[in-house]
Amino acid sequence: RKKLLKDKFMVKGSELMDNDIYYRILSHPHLKKFRTLIEERAEFSGTKWSFGQYLAYSFLCCMIGVGIAVIYMNNILAAIPLGLVLFLTPLGYLNHFTVKKQRLMEKQFMPALQQFITEYGSTKNIISVLNNIEAKLDYPLQEEFSRLGRELNSGNPPDKTLLNFAKRLNNSWGYKFAHILNLRFTKGIEITPILFSMLMEMKTKTIQARQRSMEMVGVKAE
Repeated sequence: RKKLLKDKFMVKGSELMDNDIYYRILSHPHLKKFRTLIEERAEFSGTKWSFGQYLAYSFLCCMIGVGIAVIYMNNILAAIPLGLVLFLTPLGYLNHFTVKKQRLMEKQFMPALQQFITEYGSTKNIISVLNNIEAKLDYPLQEEFSRLGRELNSGNPPDKTLLNFAKRLNNSWGYKFAHILNLRFTKGIEITPILFSMLMEMKTKTIQARQRSMEMVGVKAE
């Protein structure tokens, strides 16, 4: 009986130690940062993966890579590099759709800014403007403007909310727009002239980019 109690105690202690190690690993600052990154990209890209699902897909791909190297290529030395490459496949998948979505939103930003300026001229209320122009915007930028309006309306700190919005867009115009709106929230200044100046800058750079593109086409034709 004493031996049975001792064995139970040892098993229980082992389980507690394993759980303790598991939570210590998950609570490591670098892993927590990586986990947050994966979960944010999974949500943004539309996959809705949890961190556990991401790891499961990564290890599954790794095992497939090892299997291909050992079974089909009959090359054990190729197992490690091929397994590593396929282990990173889910991360590449998330990055691909994240970048694709961000590039599309950058193209949609100038007409969205025009809508915002037009609406803001009559209401002078940022949250109302975001709600009013939502239906006029295209996906996926529509989704981000809608989320920004909801988060600001729910009482979240404007500076943090606007910074997160700019991070999701991940382009210079998004950061500039967020900074201008934050000036309105924090200092109460009139932002219409600043927004209009930003719009003119965007149009100028768009025209310049088209001219450079046409010049490149002309050079290739010659």
